Amino acid sequence: MGQRRSNEIEIEGGSMFSEKMRRAQKAYCVRDWKAFKQIFEGDKKELLNNFDLVGNHALSIAIRSRDRNLFKDLLEMLSEEERWLALTKPSRGGNTILHSIAARRRVYMEIIDFILDYEKEAAAALPEEENKRRGPKLLERKNRRGETPLFRAAAFGNLKMLHHVFHKEHFAEAAQSEGDALKIHQYSNTETILHASINAQHFGL
Repeated sequence: MGQRRSNEIEIEGGSMFSEKMRRAQKAYCVRDWKAFKQIFEGDKKELLNNFDLVGNHALSIAIRSRDRNLFKDLLEMLSEEERWLALTKPSRGGNTILHSIAARRRVYMEIIDFILDYEKEAAAALPEEENKRRGPKLLERKNRRGETPLFRAAAFGNLKMLHHVFHKEHFAEAAQSEGDALKIHQYSNTETILHASINAQHFGL
């Protein structure tokens, strides 16, 4: 089955994807975000299905739009449980939406605020046992390379994201202890986000 690469995603025209998802892929290829949104308004369950061959879903694609409201509008189509699943569902490389944002410099910081504010509000409304069941906080989650979103941001030179998370107090809210802080910015016992930034020759950190 033939494959082709279109800009940043690999898509396949066979039966791996539904007809609606193939339409959404085509809308993305021409950056028709209005059509992209309308497709998922008609079938919300498709938002959680794989959008491409590397395991991204539609919400992780929506962060590439220059529409400030697209990601928020799509996420709010889902139920409470589905929203958390969307924010934590990893790609084949183990990357969540925050990991995807970390690797991109042209993303509205309001999306990060929306994601982390949502996590905070949802956690406050849930019993402690339910919060434990949900697993690590979004900033603590690691991909298959062992990178947290902030570590990945440092490795990709996404200083805008790093500065924003620290200055907006998202980091302080997520790291209630030294142990929490290490989970967020430390890759190993000997490597932190500062090491990642220097190794990648991003010296503005």
